[in-house]
Amino acid sequence: MWTSKFWELLKQWSEHTPWKLWLVGAIYFLVFVFLITSSLFFTEITIKLNEPSPQLIRAPWDKDIDNVEKWYQDREKAAQAVEPVYTVDPDVLFDLSESLREAFTDLLEAAAAFETGGLQESISALRESEPFASMTETQLETLVKMSEETITESEKRAKEIILSNIQDQNTGAKTAAELPELRETIKVAVDETAMPDAMKAFVKRFVDLNVTTPTLIIDEEETERLKKEAMDAVKLEVETYRRGQKIVGQGEIVDEKI
Repeated sequence: MWTSKFWELLKQWSEHTPWKLWLVGAIYFLVFVFLITSSLFFTEITIKLNEPSPQLIRAPWDKDIDNVEKWYQDREKAAQAVEPVYTVDPDVLFDLSESLREAFTDLLEAAAAFETGGLQESISALRESEPFASMTETQLETLVKMSEETITESEKRAKEIILSNIQDQNTGAKTAAELPELRETIKVAVDETAMPDAMKAFVKRFVDLNVTTPTLIIDEEETERLKKEAMDAVKLEVETYRRGQKIVGQGEIVDEKI
């Protein structure tokens, strides 16, 4: 074995020379210290995740360890905690705007026809389409006798109320279950205006017949931006172990942190 030959050579080299004996002694001491420290700090220990540690393990030196696994977990939790951001469905917005415009156009045409023709002809023309078909005769008569200015101003106010509510994060409908509340919110707002009663009835009937689809959809781009922002705000934690500090005790379960 190489160690035996090494010691034999040292013995022969150092014979009858005091300073050589002293040097050999120093070499013996250094080799002894090296073997001892190697045995203490570099002994291989086999440990398995989620199983008991076979012995007490202490930190051999000061060491800062980045807890990367926890960092990833915390980032994921931060992203999951972000509430989705909603925006108005552009198709619903367009359809409602167009339907409202068409309904008021029909009313303006009927009012203009009343000026030049008969009352019943104007009412009959309105009854060919909703929301007028389900309104009373008295309500329709009141509507066709309104001035163009009143109708135009009412259209402007109705459009403002309907479109603002369907787009609002608090009042807009994200699901079909939220539609009844949205319709009721709009109708309450209509009742609070100075519109004539017949006009209020017309607009509320329009709401019942046309606000039938969820008006808000998830804004994917903005939601992802907020998730990334939340993830980036998570700081990487550094765990510091001091030399001799206990890492895991004998019989204790070895987890991911260890």
